[in-house]
Amino acid sequence: MENTLDPREMVGHHPSYWSSGGQDDPDVPESLTYWLHSRLFLVDEIRIRPYQVYFYYSQPIFSSKMVRFQIGRSKLPYSSAEVNNQSVIADENYVWTYTSPEFPMAQENVLQSFKLPHPVLCIDGVVRIELLGRTHKAIDDLYYICICHVQVIGRSLSPVFMVHISESAGYTILKCLPGARK
Repeated sequence: MENTLDPREMVGHHPSYWSSGGQDDPDVPESLTYWLHSRLFLVDEIRIRPYQVYFYYSQPIFSSKMVRFQIGRSKLPYSSAEVNNQSVIADENYVWTYTSPEFPMAQENVLQSFKLPHPVLCIDGVVRIELLGRTHKAIDDLYYICICHVQVIGRSLSPVFMVHISESAGYTILKCLPGARK
């Protein structure tokens, strides 16, 4: 998935992209979950570039049909060293505070912009991209989704603001630190 963080289509003479596993059913969804560098972030837009397979005769774009975004927080420790891959992808380890409408994805090899209806406060810095529907089969006769690049556009509110979440007490505190400057 880290390949989606680099905007280049080729890195070190090799294609750079993320690929789903193959599926018989084109309606099986996929998702990519990102932890942002800022634990308090205002998200305006998400940009996605699907991957075009140049080594196939027809040069298909392995995009999803639709895309939807979830913004929320993790119930897991913030340090990624303390979690494993299975716990990161398990849906029960997240609290989703916002789910976007579904957006159609163009079958084009360009960075596509998906503007949210309004800016969304992302507390704890977790964004999930849901890829809905598959458009092309590979040579193994299975459907795939491939993503070249992802960008989350917005602005960090840290360190001017800080958030404290108490799972056991069931509350969140937003603190303003007026002396902190970016």
